[in-house]
Amino acid sequence: MKKLLLCALALTSLAGSMFAADYKVELSEKNVGYWWYNKSQWSGGKDESKDWLYSNSEKLVEVKNQYDYYGGSDRYFEQRDAYIQIDLSSLSGIDVSTISKITFNFCIKELNDATSSPARLKHLDVQSIAPTGDAAQKLGGSTEVANSATMIVGWNSIDVGSSIISDLENGYDYAVFGFEKFGSEMDHSRLLTFYSPSSSELVDGVSVVPYLSVTTTNVPEPATYAAVFGALALALAAYRRRK
Repeated sequence: MKKLLLCALALTSLAGSMFAADYKVELSEKNVGYWWYNKSQWSGGKDESKDWLYSNSEKLVEVKNQYDYYGGSDRYFEQRDAYIQIDLSSLSGIDVSTISKITFNFCIKELNDATSSPARLKHLDVQSIAPTGDAAQKLGGSTEVANSATMIVGWNSIDVGSSIISDLENGYDYAVFGFEKFGSEMDHSRLLTFYSPSSSELVDGVSVVPYLSVTTTNVPEPATYAAVFGALALALAAYRRRK
């Protein structure tokens, strides 16, 4: 009887494994970065410096607006928008119709004043310029999928299922997202930082590298159903003979 129960459990486990599969797509350092833009003299301002960074010295990606008021027309304005391109090549062989869930997962290190003027995560719905996987292209999003008003310090899991499925159906090689800076407000700082793919930090023992999580629900072929139910029938017959 014990052997039969173990057999039934094994078959149940096998059937479950045939119905669902999970894929993890980790981002690379090249995929995520931000553009740094400085400006002096707020009124009719002047560009002071521009640079491209994949992460800062602490391996963090920054989404930032910072304003400092010095009086008169002189102001210091620092802006950083993050850009993200996610390689979809490892998902190209998946039947899109079997995808049940896709989330973008990233770990926030610091989050300030997120509710009153949130940073917005946007997906690029139509890619008129083909992404190369290099976030230094600075391709921004067009449709908001989330914003920092609902995010927390630590891990955040954002539903991007419809966005990624649309990209896969369009045959895009990369999914493009932009993390826009916090909304502007004079003499105030907005800040969001998340761990970059180059970080070796651990949070609760887990790597903080951002990743895409994909869950598929597969419908077995009729022959698979026949094999499972046939095995169950044999187990039942053996049990009856033993009784």
